[in-house]
Amino acid sequence: SQLQNRSVHTARVALLYQAIESPIINGVRKPMKPGGMTLPSNTCQAIQHAVGYQDGCADIAFNLSSQAGIEIITPIDSPSPRLHVGWSFPDSEDGILNALNKGATHLFANTVVFASHPLQTSERVGAYQDKVKVVGHPPCMVELHDDKHYVNDMLRKSGQFTLPRGWLLEDDGQDVDARLNSLDLRFPTVGKPVRGRGSHGVKVCHDFDELRAHVQALWKESPAIILEDYLAGEEATVTVMPPSDEHATHWALPIVTRFNH
Repeated sequence: SQLQNRSVHTARVALLYQAIESPIINGVRKPMKPGGMTLPSNTCQAIQHAVGYQDGCADIAFNLSSQAGIEIITPIDSPSPRLHVGWSFPDSEDGILNALNKGATHLFANTVVFASHPLQTSERVGAYQDKVKVVGHPPCMVELHDDKHYVNDMLRKSGQFTLPRGWLLEDDGQDVDARLNSLDLRFPTVGKPVRGRGSHGVKVCHDFDELRAHVQALWKESPAIILEDYLAGEEATVTVMPPSDEHATHWALPIVTRFNH
């Protein structure tokens, strides 16, 4: 039956977490996801540090295996469902090759990619390109669209989206107060990095002094930041999927309300 056919999978999936730092792009480096957890002393030394979306990788790997019946390739045998390490491979060239040498047919890139990422540039990884599929976004496209200012301008120019007012604020050595006073700000105002990770560096500022302090703090790690009008209300995520055999056009997964994320 059709249901039985869907339950038979030949894919062998390996998850990739972020282990390499993003490059500096237009003077801005996207920060890595921090982490680190204390594990029992007998835990494999190679997985002592839980960083770079290993928690999300563990969730994906566990559910693909237990709910969808898909075989998961892992760096250690029988990783514990109680720990989020041991379920995924680092996204370095050696980490990717380790997953491929273990027989992965699909690489699930649950990581930050960019034009110079090993998935894009490694000749040793490229030798597998006709045998292996990658679940994730094209690295060159991600590098371009990771710039929130670029994307916001693109959306505004299309005329099809309603966006909050926003400004690009670059650290050019001028007086901060004068720069902020030159903008038609309405409080609360949100300040955030141009290339951010999740909610890193995103802050709702309720007055001028709070905004000034946040801008100065952001400039210490990024020479270009974004200020936007605050949008009140509930936060939600819409995941847009590309066309496929089942869907002729782009389509969306159900809206997911975000909390404590």
